[in-house]
Amino acid sequence: MLFAIEFIFVFLIFLLPPLKARPQPQAEISMQEIKLTIFSLTMTFTCAMLFFFHRDIYQKKYIQSSKINIFVKHSVILIGFGTLVLSSCIFQTISFFMNKGLSVQKSLAVPNSFFLWLSLFFATVFAAFCEEFLYRFYIPDIGTELSDGKFPLLWEIFAVLIFAFSHFYQGAVGIFNAFFCGIILRLIFLKTKSLWCPFGVHVFYNFLVIFVEFLIQK
Repeated sequence: MLFAIEFIFVFLIFLLPPLKARPQPQAEISMQEIKLTIFSLTMTFTCAMLFFFHRDIYQKKYIQSSKINIFVKHSVILIGFGTLVLSSCIFQTISFFMNKGLSVQKSLAVPNSFFLWLSLFFATVFAAFCEEFLYRFYIPDIGTELSDGKFPLLWEIFAVLIFAFSHFYQGAVGIFNAFFCGIILRLIFLKTKSLWCPFGVHVFYNFLVIFVEFLIQK
């Protein structure tokens, strides 16, 4: 019963709000708006605590059964990262020609102080951690545990769909890109048996996007 209450709480507080975000066809979000907030810190702390409380499930399913060759693991990470970048390029190109979804502004407001850059750094890292924990581990794995091991494929599909539609503010192209990226990140997790691998890929991918936007601004 407490398990179900916890899952409902996480869904209502952390997973539902992004689904309500309105599409922003011309991407009015600037890098200065990506910063630490009380909510983001609370969310990160909560996800970290939930990860700690459910560590037995994580260790039993992934750590104890992990016999992945280091070369294979690195190959999965590199291929996964490259696929994410390729996906982003393809969907950004589609977005450009369709004039829909998230497009890069010609004039992006970048952080103008060390504190804002530091805030941007930690906000990006914390956001990636929360997304990887919630969409790659919590929903598919804890959801399957909640249903006594039943319907694992449905939980996988549900996790990817929720992740995709959490990017609703980016428009249709952003949703399809997030859907594809969600599948890739989950596969990285399953193949490497470590949540930290898709987390690292996610962080570097986000920083690459920010770096490209910074270059465009310059």
